[in-house]
Amino acid sequence: MVLTSVSTTPTNAPVVTVTTSSTMTTTTAADLAPVTLPTEIASIAHVRLPSFWRHAPRQWFTHVDAIFHTSRVRSDLSRVNHVLASLDDEGIRTVSDLLGVDASYSLMRERLISSYTAPHSARFQSIVQPGGMGDRTPSRLLRDMREVYPEGMPDATLEQFWLAKLPTAVRTVIAGFSGPLDTLAERADRIFEAGMSRDLSIVGELSKSWISTETSGFFNNELEDTV
Repeated sequence: MVLTSVSTTPTNAPVVTVTTSSTMTTTTAADLAPVTLPTEIASIAHVRLPSFWRHAPRQWFTHVDAIFHTSRVRSDLSRVNHVLASLDDEGIRTVSDLLGVDASYSLMRERLISSYTAPHSARFQSIVQPGGMGDRTPSRLLRDMREVYPEGMPDATLEQFWLAKLPTAVRTVIAGFSGPLDTLAERADRIFEAGMSRDLSIVGELSKSWISTETSGFFNNELEDTV
C-alpha cells in the first residue's frame, strides 16, 4: 500500500520566444532549465528502514526518526509510506483506520507504540519475579529494569531486585562493595566477564585432557594389536 498526494504544475512560467531562420517556436523558461529532483525526493530513494521491532516499538521509532532526520525526509506522507513498508500484515491492520492522503505520521507513531508496548504493570512484574539475567550483562540488566521502574521508588529497592537476579558468585562479590548503583553494575560486569573467561578456560582444559586421554588410549590399543 502506497499513499500518494495530488500535485499541480504551475502554468505561469515566463515565456521565451526562440527564432530561427525558418521557424519560430515558443517555449517556457522551465523547458530550458536543467531538470533537478527536490532534495527530499532524492533523499527518499536511499532510505531503508529496519523491520518493525514489536518488542521495542519506542526504541524503533527513535532509530527511525534519526534516519528521517539525517536523510531529510520531512513530509508526513513520505514518512508514513516508509513505516508502512516496514510493517507486517498485523502492523498494517493496527493502523489501517489512520491511512489516507492526509495520514498523520505522529498519529501512526503513537498508535504503534501504544499497541505494542507491554502494560507497565506487566513490565514491572518482570523486575520482581524470580529469574536470572538471560543473555544480558549485569549493567544491561540494570538499564532494562530502570526502564520500567516506578518513579519515586528509591534506588536501594531497585538494587535489591537487581542483586536478586545476578548469578550467585557475582552477587556474593558485589555484596562486599558500596557506592552508586551504576558503579556497582560496572564492577559486576567485570566480575561476570572474569567468571565467564574462567569457565571457558576450565572447559578448554577439560577438552585438552579428554583429547589427550582418547589419543593415548588409541595409540595404546594400536600398539597392543601390533604386538
